[in-house]
Amino acid sequence: MVGGEVASPEGPEVRFRRNHANGMQIHIDKQSEVPARDQLRQQIIFLIGTGQLPLGTALPSVRELARRLKLHYNTVSHVYSQLAREGWLAKKRGARLVVGRPARNPRIEDFADLDDLIDRAIRLARSHGYSLQQLTTRVRARLLTEPSDHLLLVAPEKDLAELIRAEIAEAMGHKPDACSASMLQEHPSVAIGAVLVTPSYFATKLEPAVPADRTLVPISYSLADEHLAAIRDLPNASVVGVVSVSALFLETANGLLAPALGRRHSFREFLLQNATGDRSGQLALADYIPNEHPPDLSDTWRLPDTRFSETVSVSSSREAAVAAPKLSLSADLQGLDLVFCDSLAYSVVKHRRTIQYRLISEESLAEIDNIAKAMPRPGASGIAGRSRGAQ
Repeated sequence: MVGGEVASPEGPEVRFRRNHANGMQIHIDKQSEVPARDQLRQQIIFLIGTGQLPLGTALPSVRELARRLKLHYNTVSHVYSQLAREGWLAKKRGARLVVGRPARNPRIEDFADLDDLIDRAIRLARSHGYSLQQLTTRVRARLLTEPSDHLLLVAPEKDLAELIRAEIAEAMGHKPDACSASMLQEHPSVAIGAVLVTPSYFATKLEPAVPADRTLVPISYSLADEHLAAIRDLPNASVVGVVSVSALFLETANGLLAPALGRRHSFREFLLQNATGDRSGQLALADYIPNEHPPDLSDTWRLPDTRFSETVSVSSSREAAVAAPKLSLSADLQGLDLVFCDSLAYSVVKHRRTIQYRLISEESLAEIDNIAKAMPRPGASGIAGRSRGAQ
């Protein structure tokens, strides 16, 4: 016996075995990479589908077909049982299998879309006496144990989530889903199939809401050394500005840049937002005053969201950077000598001297990229080869 199959007495040079009984013509290639049982199953389905095995035709017994094809008894038995479950075969009086009516009992693979598949699962569960509540509980439990197939960003602020998603998208080619900690806590099912990523400082607060079987990956922020150096290199007392879509980003920048600013330089912060009441997506700047614009850290929200993703895009290609709509803010920014912009603001703000302030560290982007590559998600692109310079 070789690989669970009975070896052919003619030796390995005999590659094909044929059986013409009952209108069946089956070829089994034992040297093929396709398992013998898969060959047998598909060929029987083909014979039924083409009418060579008409409805009601009796099939050879398991032992007879196994002997004629020089296959193991269990191989044929497995195929017959599977075809019977799928409705291709049916038991006749005397325990003989005959060609059934697959149209009345369609195979689970033959579904039109996801809704059709769900409808069939509901009908099947009900036919076996299970309630919808039992089905829901069991499906959720099973899904929670499935391997991860996507990233889920959990961020303390919605606008910060958009910024982090944009930087991950620039690195990987697609944006991860995102939600608030409140959403995760109130609806744990949003974590089904996800590897969770979150800013490292937020990870400790988030851990109690993370399902036990989910992985939590902390994201570290980039060092501010080059930005601090740019301020220290200013020859004269200057006005330094920061533009961001996120109030939390501005708070972070304020604390990091303060040592270099000292008393010598002035500092201004701007929130980049959609203009109030403007459905066209026109962007506007607003002076950020921490006490008057506290970030809301308790909202229950979930992305994707079109607030910034369609209006502002991050791209490493020069053509896309040129094509992106520029936001002329001379009236607001003309008095500034140096402007730091987050990755979203950098693509639209026009100023004589801007520096892109990338939030996520290269190490974290590389870790996220490696995690994503191991997931069954087509179309994901790696970080290798992309430019990290100014656009």
